[in-house]
Amino acid sequence: MGEWDAPILTFRVDQLSGRRSMFILTPEVDQFSGLRPPEDQVAALDSLMAGGRPWPYEDPLFQVDLEMFSGWLHGLDFTALGSLPPILRQRGAFSNDDLGKRASDAAEQMGRLAYPAAWAWSAVGALIGEEGDNLPGWIRQAIEFGVPSESAVEFVRTTSASRGGAVLLSQNLSPTWDVAEAMLMDANVADLQEIGLTRADIRAVLPFRDGGTRLSSD
Repeated sequence: MGEWDAPILTFRVDQLSGRRSMFILTPEVDQFSGLRPPEDQVAALDSLMAGGRPWPYEDPLFQVDLEMFSGWLHGLDFTALGSLPPILRQRGAFSNDDLGKRASDAAEQMGRLAYPAAWAWSAVGALIGEEGDNLPGWIRQAIEFGVPSESAVEFVRTTSASRGGAVLLSQNLSPTWDVAEAMLMDANVADLQEIGLTRADIRAVLPFRDGGTRLSSD
């Protein structure tokens, strides 16, 4: 198995943050996105834990949170992620329609989320006991890196390819690392250019492929 159904993983992490294991996440990161001010997040969490308000599964912003997180797991770029939230009235993230600013807001938001979400996934594995031993080991890093497959994780980890480059390689080679690695060994620069890799990403993967071939040498 080299990839997952990202919405299912979103559901699992959401359940971890919203049910019995709430203690695993801190109030500051309980809401997936920064769509609400931090003080509102803390107040909301206190009220939820005390039973003073229902869990926000029908809240439109909560649904946007989940959609963005699912997009992160699928490897959507930050421009696409930034286009998902509505324009918010408050100052700060997603408060205007500038695409560059919204992409930057999305990157900042996912940066705040990725590590705590990966940590939460590890906690899921610990809490379910022996079944957790059968979970693919690459999933935690996939959550951190925002990529959808085993091979994309390894392209980021072993070749220093960008997130977007790793997703392209995974999509065009194989989601399974053993297969993708073997296909990369047979690829030349023209092949990598054809799938849309940037020069920077090509330079990142070539040393892994053959021990340091320069871009200009193929």
